[in-house]
Amino acid sequence: MFYKTHLNWTDEFVENNIQVIEDNYSMWPTRNRWNCNVHAVHDNDEDVPGIDFTYLRNKYEDLAVEVAKHYNMKEYHLNSVY
Repeated sequence: MFYKTHLNWTDEFVENNIQVIEDNYSMWPTRNRWNCNVHAVHDNDEDVPGIDFTYLRNKYEDLAVEVAKHYNMKEYHLNSVY
């Protein structure tokens, strides 16, 4: 099964979190766990400012409901969003 949609809220999520993203990048431009030239902050990195993923979780929940209705699914499950 495939479900194609446009996520028109991604710009808003970035807009609301850009300061945290830029602050993290300015402190650790190549921080990651893979020994490469990539910036990545992980959910269990306790020494970095975190992003509030509540907004993102709510939007994915709305999308899951939409997909479930589209495919006449009675149940669905979302893992953590962070």
